[in-house]
Amino acid sequence: MAGGMQVSALAGRADVMDTISTGKVAHAGTFNSQPVGIAAAEATLRILDEQREEVYGTLYARGRALMEGLREAAAKASVPLLVDGPGPVFQTYFTEEESVRNYRDFARTDRARMALLHAALLERGVNMVPRGLWFLSTAHTEADVAATVEVFADALRTLPFG
Repeated sequence: MAGGMQVSALAGRADVMDTISTGKVAHAGTFNSQPVGIAAAEATLRILDEQREEVYGTLYARGRALMEGLREAAAKASVPLLVDGPGPVFQTYFTEEESVRNYRDFARTDRARMALLHAALLERGVNMVPRGLWFLSTAHTEADVAATVEVFADALRTLPFG
């Protein structure tokens, strides 16, 4: 929301938020109303609004390309991988299932192997959330996507699959 600067947002129903704004309920935080973070958030949100078609179109296209590249790499390696999400934020699971919709489904995925993948990717300079969650940003290029797919394919070759 602030282009990498420290900032957070708190939102809710007006009746709940009014308890904070009137002082009935205290809300404290290290970076509350920190001017640099607020300025960064304002600038980031303005750019995202003004350039939404270009920014979001590119971001989603790159996300879809990365998702498809991971699927193809896993298929080529005969690894059961589910890739699920809208594009710039998506989840990967080691599973034969076609979907993961709740905690019970997630609990049946191979989380131990996902942790091994995370470590193998980190060794190669790629970071995802250890449980298989991926985030893209506007800083990621087509070359970054291609390089990530190559690194992913290489990392898969190091994992034990029986």
